[in-house]
Amino acid sequence: MSRFRDLRPHQPLPPKAQQKSPRKKATRPQPAPRPDPLGPRPVSTHQRELREHRVPRPPHPAALPPLAGRESSEGKRRKTVRDAETTRPRVKVSRAGRNRRRINIPQRLLGWALVALVVECAAALLFSPRLWVKKILVEGNQSVPARVIVSRLKLGQHDNILRLPVSRLRAAVGAEPRVETVAVYRDLRSMAVRVVVKERTPWACVQTADGTCYTIDSHLVPFRTADVPPVGMPLLKLSEATGSVPLGKPMSAPGLSQVSRCLAWARTRTDFPLDAVSIDSDGKLCLNRAGGSRFLLGSGQHLDRKLKSLEILLAKQSELHDAASLDYVNLVAYDAPAVRMRSVSHADSVTVRGVNPPQ
Repeated sequence: MSRFRDLRPHQPLPPKAQQKSPRKKATRPQPAPRPDPLGPRPVSTHQRELREHRVPRPPHPAALPPLAGRESSEGKRRKTVRDAETTRPRVKVSRAGRNRRRINIPQRLLGWALVALVVECAAALLFSPRLWVKKILVEGNQSVPARVIVSRLKLGQHDNILRLPVSRLRAAVGAEPRVETVAVYRDLRSMAVRVVVKERTPWACVQTADGTCYTIDSHLVPFRTADVPPVGMPLLKLSEATGSVPLGKPMSAPGLSQVSRCLAWARTRTDFPLDAVSIDSDGKLCLNRAGGSRFLLGSGQHLDRKLKSLEILLAKQSELHDAASLDYVNLVAYDAPAVRMRSVSHADSVTVRGVNPPQ
């Protein structure tokens, strides 16, 4: 305690609500907003129309006096009916001429001009005489005349080079049996159509039962007919009737697949000059080598093993290459082939042993 006594009159402490908190920062009161020197803001036309046509909100039904002819009872909810005379119709504000986009006439005219220019360019490309086909060039043909290919195209004098149906032209030229592949190109510099063809390569001649000879390619597609077999071409003889054979389509005949396999094998052998391959009505195959030697293969079963045995036999027996002394080789039993020579004194037939059959 202090030694000096406080002589000031006693003053009560302010209430707790009026005491200033030492942690609370004193804030200044916000000044009153100054009046705008330019006056109040102008009201837009839209706001003015809304204020003029604003419909006052009707009072609550409880505040209205009861209407005549209707009874009101306490404890029940009052029901009031608004007549058509007391109801003010809502006025609809017309906004027909407001918020419309302005039409940019120069831009609209420019758009129509561009459309007209595109249409004119398209018409010029489609109907201009400068784009007519002037000539047709044929390349790669040897046995097929160029006039035959041109006649299959069926192009007129006023055909536009840009509107040529290339797929149709390719199919029309490909329908020629002697043509294997065809390509059609446009040459815009000289306004010419260039047709590049590849003819079929003769692979063998098929002689049917009626004596007609068909020249086929490696895909067994006949593309040419003849009365006699061509010289120097392997001959495939079919004994069964095949009927009419359409040119330009793969040939289907009984035993033709086995005959073609034998021919494909003979073409890989330089020491086996094949003259003809025949198949009889029973399906028995026979290879005729140049010089008159025959190689009997029997049926088409195990054909690969029989041809493999023939390869081993030709490699081990050098006398089999002499066509003058060899009569035939029987490979029906490919594990034990039989050889018949033309000048054999002690026997008519000899079985060649020591040949390892293929497994």
